[in-house]
Amino acid sequence: MKQSFAATLREGKLVWRVLNYEAPENARFRNDYQIQSSCVVLADARPNRPGVAKNLQQKVEKLADDKEGFQKYLRDEIENFLK
Repeated sequence: MKQSFAATLREGKLVWRVLNYEAPENARFRNDYQIQSSCVVLADARPNRPGVAKNLQQKVEKLADDKEGFQKYLRDEIENFLK
């Protein structure tokens, strides 16, 4: 994903963050995004769009053994989210 969105990451329009959802200091994320296990969450952190987020957990779990399918799904979801 970092290659597919290199320019967007460099421009700061997209941030890739890995968080331990079980860590006490990340409880807010666990609650805000209904995280129950390892997953991908797209969240818009701009001040004028509070609470805009999409948890991709269900589809990500289905694609866990399909690397190409997972990458395509993630690319498509990120592109749509950035629109």
